[in-house]
Amino acid sequence: MLDWTQMMAFRSNKVKKAAFLMGLLFLWLAEGPSEGGPERYGCERVWPGTITIDGELNEAAWRVADKVQLVDSRTGEKPNQATEAKLLWDTGYLYLAFACEDSDVWSTLTQRDDPVYTEEAVEVFIAPHGSEAAYYEFDVNPLGALFDTRIVDKSLLGVQTVRWKKTYSSGAKSAAKVEGTINDSRDVDEGWTVEMAIPLTDLVGPEEHLPQPGDVWRVNLCRVDWPAGAKEQELMAWSATGASFHQPDEFGELEFRETFLYRCRHIKEGPIVVDGALDEAEWQKAEPVGRFRLTRTGTYAQRQTVAKMLWDDKNLYLGFECEDDDVWATMKVRDEDLWQEDVVEAFIAPPLAVGSYFEFELNPLNALLDMVVVNPPGSPMDQVYFNKRYDARGLISAVKVDGTVDNRDDVDKGWTVEVAIPFVDLVTDGRGAPSPGDVWRMGLYRGEVGKEGADSEYSAWSPTGSWFHIPGQFGAVAFVEER
Repeated sequence: MLDWTQMMAFRSNKVKKAAFLMGLLFLWLAEGPSEGGPERYGCERVWPGTITIDGELNEAAWRVADKVQLVDSRTGEKPNQATEAKLLWDTGYLYLAFACEDSDVWSTLTQRDDPVYTEEAVEVFIAPHGSEAAYYEFDVNPLGALFDTRIVDKSLLGVQTVRWKKTYSSGAKSAAKVEGTINDSRDVDEGWTVEMAIPLTDLVGPEEHLPQPGDVWRVNLCRVDWPAGAKEQELMAWSATGASFHQPDEFGELEFRETFLYRCRHIKEGPIVVDGALDEAEWQKAEPVGRFRLTRTGTYAQRQTVAKMLWDDKNLYLGFECEDDDVWATMKVRDEDLWQEDVVEAFIAPPLAVGSYFEFELNPLNALLDMVVVNPPGSPMDQVYFNKRYDARGLISAVKVDGTVDNRDDVDKGWTVEVAIPFVDLVTDGRGAPSPGDVWRMGLYRGEVGKEGADSEYSAWSPTGSWFHIPGQFGAVAFVEER
């Protein structure tokens, strides 16, 4: 079977199980959809310009986005030919990608708004205002032809539609790529991929109505396949709807999430001196990951945190600049519970660490807590396994404080952290370091813990809700060559 990685032409790595042990943080497990409710997809946010609509699906963001597997829309069972789909979003577009296994790819329609759904096609249904309101349909065939329409009424007599071509000016973009030869039944094809970008303003109107992190839309992802010699089409869907796709009550849910992709620049060995100053030219050229937000609400933190990352052939470098008018910490011993005071944290999940990741914490006194956590997908808080016996033997860190630690009588400016983590202390496949183009999941956090009852702030680059240990909502870090 042609899987997602093959369709996207990514270099595949043989996944090895790694069981690790790590450490507890705090707070409560965020609630998910109720049992028995519609399927929900966590749609992650990317920076504008991340996705190029060419049908290739080779951007790093597609590699880390969650995937869904389509089922037979009538029975809910596994279809004859597999289809996987992914979604992303930014401030302007909703992005969709389909990877379709297909041994005989065929299509004849080439014009905008041709009825591509009568042949082979992928289809997207979007109901921004709920299942009772109007919804939208976007269909693309293996030749890249796009059909788009707005469904304004559904009745027993059929579906009344208003086509974008006649009434609206859709900015939707699409592209398809075929692995094989289209319209040639003499050979065996591998399949085809589709990439789409749908302007959000074409779905909800003016910019003030654009979705915000946490918003939920009703969406369905579908495919029409017509194998050679078959008497009827095979209908597939993420959320099975029966014999007709036009059942908005049966659509799944798309939740807009605030997670990001960071491009971590490769540098030559030697320029970084770990002294807490962050004054090397390489740090000055590195882009910040983005403004930290309160992890529970998604609103911007009052105390600013700037975080950056770099890498060379031996180390991953992390830098934090923390605005803080009252720097305090009392713990000085390795592996104490640093999260109870002021702290910065990094959760690092290399691809081979299946269901596990590393956690590193540093406080203003340069005390280190390094752990590994076993956190299988969907684990409740009481089933996440932590242990502090892991030590990153080659880790080097340094802290500088602009003020005085643990003195309530003065006003501080903040503190900076610089850390180098050797790749040999992380899970790798024996190469010692990632390769350009590799993508790891990482979460960067800060605990600004109020002393003696003062207000606390728990913030993150990629907010995860009321519990830091949600690896599916970590940010994504792509290792790239220096430009």
